[in-house]
Amino acid sequence: MQNIFDINIKTKLTVLLVAVVVINTVIFSTYMYNSSRHFLLNSIDEQLRDATVTGFCILGSDYHDRVTDRTSISEDEYMFLMKKLSKLAKKLKVYYIYSFVERDGNILFSSTSATDKEFKSGNLDLFFDRYEEPSDDLKAIFRDPKAPIFENYNDNYGNFRSILVPFKNSRGEVYVVGADIQISFIDGELNKLIINALLIGLVTLIVTMILSMVIVSSISKSMAQFQKGLFSFFDYLGRKSSNMENIELNSRDEFGAMATVINEHIDIIRKGIEKDQMLIKNANEVIQCIEQGKLNNELTADGYNPELQELKESINKMINTLKLRIGTDINKIIDTMNHYGVMNFDVKVDGELGDIAVNVNKMGEAIYKTLNELEKAKKDNREKTLFLEDVSQKLSKYLSPQLYDLIFEGKQDVKIETRRKKLTVFFSDIKGFTSTTEFLESEDLTAMLNFYLNEMSEIALKYGATIDKFIGDAIMIFFGDPFSDGAKEDAIKCTSMAIEMQKKMIDVREELFNRGIVKPFEIRVGIATGYVTVGNFGSDNRMDYTIIGGNVNLASRLESAAEENSILIAESTYLLIKDDIYCEKREDVTVKGFTNPIPTYEVIDHKDNIFNSTYSSKLPGFEINMDMNSIDDRVKLTNRIEEIIEEIKCNGNYLN
Repeated sequence: MQNIFDINIKTKLTVLLVAVVVINTVIFSTYMYNSSRHFLLNSIDEQLRDATVTGFCILGSDYHDRVTDRTSISEDEYMFLMKKLSKLAKKLKVYYIYSFVERDGNILFSSTSATDKEFKSGNLDLFFDRYEEPSDDLKAIFRDPKAPIFENYNDNYGNFRSILVPFKNSRGEVYVVGADIQISFIDGELNKLIINALLIGLVTLIVTMILSMVIVSSISKSMAQFQKGLFSFFDYLGRKSSNMENIELNSRDEFGAMATVINEHIDIIRKGIEKDQMLIKNANEVIQCIEQGKLNNELTADGYNPELQELKESINKMINTLKLRIGTDINKIIDTMNHYGVMNFDVKVDGELGDIAVNVNKMGEAIYKTLNELEKAKKDNREKTLFLEDVSQKLSKYLSPQLYDLIFEGKQDVKIETRRKKLTVFFSDIKGFTSTTEFLESEDLTAMLNFYLNEMSEIALKYGATIDKFIGDAIMIFFGDPFSDGAKEDAIKCTSMAIEMQKKMIDVREELFNRGIVKPFEIRVGIATGYVTVGNFGSDNRMDYTIIGGNVNLASRLESAAEENSILIAESTYLLIKDDIYCEKREDVTVKGFTNPIPTYEVIDHKDNIFNSTYSSKLPGFEINMDMNSIDDRVKLTNRIEEIIEEIKCNGNYLN
């Protein structure tokens, strides 16, 4: 079997690169699958959470206030809610949306969705029907209601991933709203992820293999050219060739640099050899002259002059000695060039090649000194660069990302100046925070507050907000400077950010509960849109980038007037977002600096998350078409629809 060390360098490089590429591809594919799987499972849990929140909105906060016994909710109302929840479940791609109450130790349905198959078969769970197979988590949450619970559970309906969210009605009774997704659906999505990861890994492997082959081919070509030129040089020195050629290699890599240095030495050696060959030629001519001239004229009786013969032999001896010395000196220079990589320059040569040896020594010392100086300068520059990067990174923590980028790119002057601009301003704080902190140590308070502010800041930066400042537990944010997408888009982004923050608070409360914080964090938010003064305020030595004005005060006042877990906005903001986000009218507030009371609205959620934008239905003798985004008074519409239903009942045309 061929020894592995006898394989040529091209094959070795190819094997090495193939091994590296295969290992990296496997690692990349595994990492990609795990990341995608984690993202999918989080998305499914978020999907369940959204379904539960939206289901709660459909039921209404007062529905379970009316639930007392089997006769408290009419069958008509229950079926109406079942159809709405079923339609919502189909839209959000969940299997069931439901709510439970507990009576005398039994878990009872207070509302539920149903599949198309169940509607057709008539096998429906009716109001106050007993749930036969409640899980341990479902039983426990009625005894100890806390943050939402996720569970994997198998019952006679199937194998599900579920969420259970506890609420309390006005009588203090616990009821649970939940949603399910079939495990088989999750398994199907995970199988898709596996196939995608394998396909991407295969494509990556093929592409990198091709690139590796190109790189190996380029390196082996340069090595072959370098080897050919080097062998030609040593063949000449060993008298195996009569021609000494330079190494022809035009690449700019390490082989090209080595070829350039060796070619310079070849030129020097060539010139020295040509000079010594000229001396030998002249000596041969002297010998020829002696043999053809004096030797013929000075013949003795014995046939030749012994003195001239001795002179001839001395000249021949001198020529041979010169040839031997030239060969020895050249070998010394070659040995030095062979040790060039370790900078070992100590060539001692006498005679005509002495100058070449001296130049080789000086060149080696100069190269060694230059390389040391370059390495030292490179190290100093690297240390300074790392120091500046570290300082810059630390400074970025004290500035908003937008302002930091503008300053370090030279697009923002650091001087006192302000301007008027239309912005959307956001204020939030934790209701009852002062009373909560009275029972906490300073270390626990610091960790808890930093955790909350970090979660909120990540959401703010996600939407491109400018974080003005943290004031204890309060957060001040604005949209529209230094960058703006237009007043309407800025208002929508600000409100969307506030909605996501309120939803994120569910996770925050659960985490703080796990840390031992019994009293839940409940934030309130105020948002207003209008002209403010924005810029750098302060002195030449210390300044803040912030905003001031009446609309800043208005946003702060709205935050104070908002209920816990709610978002209160001014009419100026509502007019910009009403086409995209569903809001409900609230009482007007009086704010210092404004002559008239300010109309206010409470943000509920994005319309796409609550309602379809259009609805239509057609039956014989009946047709209805609605554009939900064009309806301003939904309460009036609901009352009118209920009147129509009563009229149909009275006429005996009631439809289940």
